[in-house]
Amino acid sequence: MGEEGKNRRGAERLIVGVVLGCFFLSGISGLIYEVVWTRMLILVFGSTTFAVSTILTAYMGGLALGSFLAGQHIDRSARPLRVYGWLEIGIGLYGLAVPWIFSGLLPIYKVFWSVFHPSFYAFSLIRFALIFIVLSIPTTLMGATLPVLSKFYAREQGKVGLRVGLLYALNTIGAVVGSFGAGFFLLPGVGEHSTTLIAVAVNILLGVVLLGMDWVKGDKREGRERRVVERHSPLSDLPTSQPKGLLVLAAFGVSGFAAMVYQVAWSRVLSLIIGSSVYGFSIMLTTFLVGLALGSFICSGLVDRLRRRILTFSILQVMIALSAFSALYLFRELPYLFFVMFYKIAHSQNLLFFTKFLLAFMVMFIPTLLMGAVFPLVIKIYTTEVRKVGRFVGKAYSANTLGAVLGSFSGGYIMIPLLGIQRSILFAVILNLLLAAAFVPLIEVRRKLSKVSYAPVLATLLAFVFLFTPRWDPVLMSSGMPVYVSELPENLSREGFFDNFSSEKVKELFYREGVDTTVIVNKIGDNISLRVNGKSDASNSGDMETQVLLGHYPLLFSKGLDDVLVIGMGSGVTVGSIERYPVKRVNCVEIESSIIEATRFFDEVNNRPLEDPRTRIFVNDGRNYLLVTPDKFDVIASEPSNPWMTGCSKLFTREFFETAAKRLKKGGIMGQWLQLYSLTADDLKSIMKTFHSVFPEVLIFYGDIPVDLILLGSQERFEMDGESLRSKLSRKEVRDDLERIGIRGLEDLLGRFVMGTKGVERFTQGAVENTDDNALIEFSAPKHMFIRNFFNFDDYYQASKGISEHLANYGDSEQERRDFLERILVILTRIREKTIYAEKHYKNGLRNLQADEYDKTALELKRVVELNPEFDEAHSRLGLVYQRMGKQDEAISHLQRALEINPRDAATHNNLGSIYYLRGMLEEAANEFKEALKIDPDLAEAHSNLGGVYVKKRDD
Repeated sequence: MGEEGKNRRGAERLIVGVVLGCFFLSGISGLIYEVVWTRMLILVFGSTTFAVSTILTAYMGGLALGSFLAGQHIDRSARPLRVYGWLEIGIGLYGLAVPWIFSGLLPIYKVFWSVFHPSFYAFSLIRFALIFIVLSIPTTLMGATLPVLSKFYAREQGKVGLRVGLLYALNTIGAVVGSFGAGFFLLPGVGEHSTTLIAVAVNILLGVVLLGMDWVKGDKREGRERRVVERHSPLSDLPTSQPKGLLVLAAFGVSGFAAMVYQVAWSRVLSLIIGSSVYGFSIMLTTFLVGLALGSFICSGLVDRLRRRILTFSILQVMIALSAFSALYLFRELPYLFFVMFYKIAHSQNLLFFTKFLLAFMVMFIPTLLMGAVFPLVIKIYTTEVRKVGRFVGKAYSANTLGAVLGSFSGGYIMIPLLGIQRSILFAVILNLLLAAAFVPLIEVRRKLSKVSYAPVLATLLAFVFLFTPRWDPVLMSSGMPVYVSELPENLSREGFFDNFSSEKVKELFYREGVDTTVIVNKIGDNISLRVNGKSDASNSGDMETQVLLGHYPLLFSKGLDDVLVIGMGSGVTVGSIERYPVKRVNCVEIESSIIEATRFFDEVNNRPLEDPRTRIFVNDGRNYLLVTPDKFDVIASEPSNPWMTGCSKLFTREFFETAAKRLKKGGIMGQWLQLYSLTADDLKSIMKTFHSVFPEVLIFYGDIPVDLILLGSQERFEMDGESLRSKLSRKEVRDDLERIGIRGLEDLLGRFVMGTKGVERFTQGAVENTDDNALIEFSAPKHMFIRNFFNFDDYYQASKGISEHLANYGDSEQERRDFLERILVILTRIREKTIYAEKHYKNGLRNLQADEYDKTALELKRVVELNPEFDEAHSRLGLVYQRMGKQDEAISHLQRALEINPRDAATHNNLGSIYYLRGMLEEAANEFKEALKIDPDLAEAHSNLGGVYVKKRDD
């Protein structure tokens, strides 16, 4: 009998172990579904934060509903394992049907748009209703799993906190694995469709295993809970009365609300520091879940032994508040920490990911660890009868999830736009402290601690939070470290780093923390730039050529000039350039309304498009707008931000180009801005091939040389008709607009030609198309953000046979045509040399410099600055070489030119000061050495040189 009992207990432990493993795997599949379904629905409903929040709100709403419903009924079931098995199979079967269900939403969605023309917010409510209907079935099934398994696993009152806490921790750890695995391995490795099939297979396999376990268990009596009587200590503070139980549920809901406000706000902060790529979002979500899982796991082992649980709950809320408030002081340091870690740690892509994880953990880990501890504690407080554990767990989990739903929605769409990121976090901090204070009347205490002393402590903490909130620095936080960190000198001191973003150097003209992004307009000298989440997306200087030409190239080649669509407002320059033509209507779709406000700071260069009655602004996602609008256009000009950004990346896929092509009139033209920096040659070929797969005829021109391309696509053959182009260029408004960027005639315009249809076909041979399913560019481009690769495209030029095969009507005689073509070829050759050979000569010069061959170095570097006069490093090196050759005048000239281009180069200031010193120009030398030390206080050579100046002055 003893041996039989041991065998039975061993078999029971095996079954429990298998079931717990299943719940871990269920957490993995659940997060995979959330990630993949969100991506799929974004393609239907748009990638605005409002759409994403709507999806997540509906998702969590279903979890809350499922938890509540299961909690109401599972306690009457004698076989919870069988119920859990069918739940998993149901989730898997629904996951299999998802692609067909989601595709069926689009016609319904378009009907609502075309019939009712709802406002943005009304349309968002329609989105919510549709998404909730679609997701209610699987998320209800997912939400039901925790109370169902709690019924099976938590059968002893004395271990309720331990068992339910472990279940929650296991499932959340699974969610961590699912989030990380989907974001870093499955989606980039096998695509959305195959990732979904993997999750489906996991669910169905789990269901089969669980049904098998239920069958093996056999005896229904094993499903009935053993009645174990727990001897309660007289110090137990369990809320046996209904009002106390409701208060605990309400508190758990408020706690979930605050947690999601934190998550939304932290995500906005961290997107400024670690970037808004798909990997950045995976890092943030994974970090948040890791904290919750570990907190629940640790607390579940302690909670059943705790005596003053109400007091513990109150203290946890205080600790969450204080840790979240302390993180506010860390925010100002985050850009500098990223800068330091980038140069000290991030020597590879994997180490760069590690750096970003580390920064996310610094902000989120301690608060989320404490948040995770709340769950098992509340379950222990609230569950007073083990035979109703399913009901108690269901109610508690649904209350917390409902609070999370409201927190996610309110945080993103009410609080951050109205209060800002930092004040939203402050609001959640105060909420946690008030929650702690609300439980003071319920606390049972002895000896030294009393309610009378605890309440003033909370009041003092509230006052401290109000009085000592740190200042939020918009310029520093929007400095774009994940994009521009490599442009800062590696040896920059802490003082020098912060000095780069001081109010003396950078003037803040505009700042908004919008619904979707953080938008700032900065002014440095005469340069005004628009930054979105820290990334510069438009300016009145460096981006002007591309912004202007994206408006002109498609309009110059288009036969129709009635209706134009621009995707992305930016600085408004492109829209303003388009309106130099006699167009009838210009629709502009902009995802972030704050950018439209910021556009007014570029009125001096954008021709004031917001004041033009032909301009119509739509606040929406560009892809979503194309899906629902019935309008068709002569020209569509798309100017999204970089392909590595997770929302913008969806505007470079085959499906997006196909959607745009359907909205073009016959003979219409698609214009696409494509940034070359941070793209490998393979990525560039992929985007070009994808574009060409939709548009049979393609022309490609340079925007800003050599960093931006403008792709033109059409279903009909392009013809560069000289007479037609000259006729359009004769319009004064068009001519004046182009002259401001150095385009003074047709030759200058066509001289930026890169390649046509045949050239694209040659260049992209063997390339893989970028689709919604493989998201090739979205996962590849973020890995190459710090690579300078736009100088190495020999095959890029070799693919093109030249411009002559695309020209027509460009001269009356053979001589005129030959002369015209020769003038264009001169410009083309100059551009080619600038983009390819400048970098080659520079590398040759560095090799010669290392060998102390100064004459050869000077020849190479001189060729570099002839090809690319704005190459500051080449000027600086050439100045150093001339200094060593004894050619002081030439050295001073090039060093001064280098500082005109980049005045923040400490080494160049030091070298220039050294020449002034040798010439006896002590004041000028001292000024240069001082400037070098302002930039880099640790530059030992500048300290030594400045000391030499002072000694020389004393001796003189």
